[in-house]
Amino acid sequence: MIFQRPDPPALSGAELRALETFLDEQAERGSAMPLSVAHGFLTAVISGPELVMPSEWMPVIWGDPEFEDEQQAQHMIGLIMRLYNDVAQSLSQTGMFRPIFEEWTRDDGEDLIIADNWCRARRAYRSAPTVRRARLRGRAPRARQPCRFR
Repeated sequence: MIFQRPDPPALSGAELRALETFLDEQAERGSAMPLSVAHGFLTAVISGPELVMPSEWMPVIWGDPEFEDEQQAQHMIGLIMRLYNDVAQSLSQTGMFRPIFEEWTRDDGEDLIIADNWCRARRAYRSAPTVRRARLRGRAPRARQPCRFR
């Protein structure tokens, strides 16, 4: 009998908000993608023809993040890896994929869904397959580089 470990559950709304808040804080420093852009980027990474390791794509998503402590670092790395796994799993199941788009409410109360940033992130990655890996390698930090804490 083969035992397969169950996949961790999809990110909850609270976990997505926590990841979004962290990415937004890092983006204010100029080093991270917003959640919708990161989701589009991960979709391209996963659906591409080559395996791209987390050590290559993670720094592209959040640059050189500043974590409050080791616990936050582990939690955020866990959330981004689960997001990656959620995207991979949903892409493999027909009809299950749901992109994460930005949502805005206008002054008049009308809700808007903005897909442009998600699409641009995916297109930018997919449009340059031969350059893509070199860019990722160029932005990835050296192995065993310590995390910075505030």
